Amino acid sequence: MSGYLRPPPLASSSRSSSSRSSSSRSSYSSFGTRTSGATTPSSIRSQSSNQSATSSASFSSAPPGVQGIPDRTNDITLLDKNYVAGGGFSYIYLGLLHRSNGSRVKVAIKVIRDTGLTQSPEFQMKLERRLERESKLWYSSFNHENIIRLYGLARDPALSSVVSGLVFPWCEHGTVLQYVNKYQKSLRVPLIRGVASGLHYIHAMDAVHGDIKSANVLMSNEGKPLLTDFGCSKVLGVDGYTTELKSSLMYLSPELMDILGLEFVDSKGKKQKGTPTTKASDVWAFGLVGAEILGGSEVFSSIRQLHLPSYVCNGGRPKKTDYPNLSREADSIWPLLEICWSAEPGDRLTMDEVIANLR
Repeated sequence: MSGYLRPPPLASSSRSSSSRSSSSRSSYSSFGTRTSGATTPSSIRSQSSNQSATSSASFSSAPPGVQGIPDRTNDITLLDKNYVAGGGFSYIYLGLLHRSNGSRVKVAIKVIRDTGLTQSPEFQMKLERRLERESKLWYSSFNHENIIRLYGLARDPALSSVVSGLVFPWCEHGTVLQYVNKYQKSLRVPLIRGVASGLHYIHAMDAVHGDIKSANVLMSNEGKPLLTDFGCSKVLGVDGYTTELKSSLMYLSPELMDILGLEFVDSKGKKQKGTPTTKASDVWAFGLVGAEILGGSEVFSSIRQLHLPSYVCNGGRPKKTDYPNLSREADSIWPLLEICWSAEPGDRLTMDEVIANLR
């Protein structure tokens, strides 16, 4: 087990909560900005004595409560009691999944950030419903080489969450942007093609991802792009999926920025508030991710968030000159990306057409 992050052995609940692991953190920022050194409650029970050499902690038994999704609670050893990444809505923990064949694999455990709101029974029920929708859609419907696999769910009070955590492979390379900056000679078009392939598969299922961005594209240990984070995903024509604004502002298409925060009427005539994402808005975001992969940095980095809706709705788009380290491959694919950024949703390419042009 050498090479894994291992915190000091956890003692009883009297252990000071101010204790910190000195292990270095992996930058795993796909779910938000990494917060170094944050500590969660020390309530994860210690391993049995024959496993104490790992200096890790095991999950306590608690039912995830989503029918049809494997309960991995008792199959996981937590490798660090501190979360290794944290964003506005979630934490990421690093663990080790013990498989039935005796093998072990590093995993990420994504949990909802515990806030004052999460103590409300009504809000907890809302989180449980959202977890059920996301996990069932991800586990049961999305099976593709460019979509990260969901292993199951796990739950423990020490994970600072009132609902189960999502368990999926740990990606040592981090996000696609981290990857292209670390491996600057890597070919970019195959990476863009991989992202397109995963999104094409989702659209072929008559579903929408809803939060396409480079931070939601992880790189497998083999260097393959993997779409992740399906909290904003939905199946078209099916009730029960979220319309709340969770997508990142700088990846919103003009038609979504136009109605930001306003009520809209859905296809069934019901008033909704949020972001009615579509396949076309996914295509817009995919085009921006393509530019980021080619340029090695985020789009619109020089535009203040406050001014971004006005900038985009008035025709602001990524430019090659925005990227001093633009890949030489850009000339061959930039025109395709520009069509994905068309102001009118109907003028954008479909993912069928994107795939056909990338072959």
